[in-house]
Amino acid sequence: MFKKSKEIKKELFPKVEMIIDFDGIVSTPEEITNVLINYCNNENKDLVILKKGMTPIVKIDGKIYIVRTDRFAEMIYGRRKLNSSYPLPYLGSASIDQKLYLYPYDYIEE
Repeated sequence: MFKKSKEIKKELFPKVEMIIDFDGIVSTPEEITNVLINYCNNENKDLVILKKGMTPIVKIDGKIYIVRTDRFAEMIYGRRKLNSSYPLPYLGSASIDQKLYLYPYDYIEE
C-alpha cells in the first residue's frame, strides 16, 4: 500500500530535477528552445529536442525531461491559472524572474 501511495505522490507532485535560470521571459516555443540551447552550450551538455512546443520534451546528457515554465506545485497552490491560455500569467509576483523547470519524463517516440 505504501509503495502505491509513493507512486501516486510521484505522479501528482513530480520533483523538479533541474532548474534553468535565465534573464527575461519566454512566451514562444522558439524562445524556450533558444534558452535550452544556450544553457546546454554554456554547460557543455548534450541536448536533443524530442518534441518542440511550450512544454518541450528534451534529452540532456541521455536523460529525458519535460520542460515547464512553472512549478507544478505552484499551479496547484493557486499561483497560476490552470485554465488560462499560454503564457500562463502569475497571479502574484511578476514573471521577470522566469525559470525553466525540468522534470524527469517517460517518453515514447511516435
